[in-house]
Amino acid sequence: MRTPPREGTQAIAVHRHLPASWLLSLILLSAPPVLAQEEDLNVFWKWTRWSNPGGLLITHYIEQADGLYDLRDREIAGLKTKGDWLKRQGRVKTALSEIVGPFPDKTPLNPRVLDVVQKDGYRIEKLLYESMPGFFVTGCLFIPETGGRKSPAILNVIGHNQEAFRNELYQIVYLNLVKKGFVVLAIDPIGQGEKVQYYDPKIGFSSIGYTVIEHCYFGNQCFLAGVSPGRYFAWDGIRGIDYLQTRAEVDPDRIGVTGFSGGGTVTSFIGALDERVKVAVPCSWSTASRRQTETKGAQDAESIFVRGLAEGITFEDLIEVRAPKPTLMTFTSRDEYLSIQGAREAYQEIRKAYRALGREENVAFVEDDDKHWMTPSIRSAIYAFFMKHLGVSGNPAEEKVAILPQEELKVTPTGQISTFLQAESVFTINRKEAEKLLEKLETSRKNVALHLDQVRNRAKKLSGYVAPGNDAAAAFFNGRYQRDGYSVGKYAVPGGGNYVIPLLLFV
Repeated sequence: MRTPPREGTQAIAVHRHLPASWLLSLILLSAPPVLAQEEDLNVFWKWTRWSNPGGLLITHYIEQADGLYDLRDREIAGLKTKGDWLKRQGRVKTALSEIVGPFPDKTPLNPRVLDVVQKDGYRIEKLLYESMPGFFVTGCLFIPETGGRKSPAILNVIGHNQEAFRNELYQIVYLNLVKKGFVVLAIDPIGQGEKVQYYDPKIGFSSIGYTVIEHCYFGNQCFLAGVSPGRYFAWDGIRGIDYLQTRAEVDPDRIGVTGFSGGGTVTSFIGALDERVKVAVPCSWSTASRRQTETKGAQDAESIFVRGLAEGITFEDLIEVRAPKPTLMTFTSRDEYLSIQGAREAYQEIRKAYRALGREENVAFVEDDDKHWMTPSIRSAIYAFFMKHLGVSGNPAEEKVAILPQEELKVTPTGQISTFLQAESVFTINRKEAEKLLEKLETSRKNVALHLDQVRNRAKKLSGYVAPGNDAAAAFFNGRYQRDGYSVGKYAVPGGGNYVIPLLLFV
């Protein structure tokens, strides 16, 4: 049987008796044209190990963080006795005062009640106070009719809703607490409600953007000065407790704080930093730092500790440092922003602290299957926990409440503190502090040799710099292109851990 000619050789087989010159011409005519070779200068193109070059750096950071988490885990595992935990609480308190602080001196609050609205069974006082001179906090104080008895008070700090405590979900919570006999102070967080930091009257909104964008914008400015913007959020709340304790309607020994989402962040800060908080209920925030880093990454600016992990401080510490004071953690299983697995693991670690201090029953964890929200069952658990630990009798079930129009909860006549009063902002306060740092910098520069030596050491600490090893020979070669008079080589150079730097070498 004859073997048929291969594709591309049929012309040669048919004309095998032609002269050699003709045969050569036919071969050239039948061959495909030679085209200029297209260059691909991607070093990582379709690699297996480095298949996600855009994620190499964050993966590298996560691996570095893992080492610090491991150090902390070993320390926590070694805490067995009440004395062990008390010793760690002392260290954490000192670290938090430096990481979240330093806090300013307590200056006069200069509170002003701008309006009073009488409602069925309670009244609303629209008020301002100064957490720092010229730095105003807007809020509403909800006071139930109790026949002259002193009531426990709840500071309600709010999540990332632009309208802040005027949002319907928050109203459901604090109006139910008021119906059950609690005084509630609901305040506008920085960048929200009537405390927008970059308010532009021309557009009637922030010139920077939605609440979270503002937080991160002024947060970056704070980080440049070595300060966590969380300090401002926590301090507004701490001064709110100062104000509550001046009110004749409030029992100063029965103070609680709660907040959802970003408000859960601030609740955790205040509960950790202020000894007067008897009961704390952070909702949808307290999760294990390691899991959060692995799954969702960094959070909003106010939740970031400057060098916190390097100091061995994580989210869990904000609850553990409170032990054995009553704390309820709430969470949902399908949270878009936070890790439910991390929340469960954080709770198991936190229980150890409460157990060692003899009051494991004072910490609780409630979860529901839902998105990032306070579900009805979670809200009922919040009411019950506050009632139990702040000594309020009655039915903890949620009642239907009349939601108030947002306009009715407007505090300032103009709707923004910045257009009502000549007010300080995070930017102006941080700028003053930065100017002091610049003055120190200029003084340091007068001794150049000593100054530059300090710069080198501080730059290494701030940046986390690690001297590279002598492993240039380990560079991975992945091809070369010859051009007119030079070549272009593709290399992957080790950058530490699994972080690899792609480069092109022109010779």
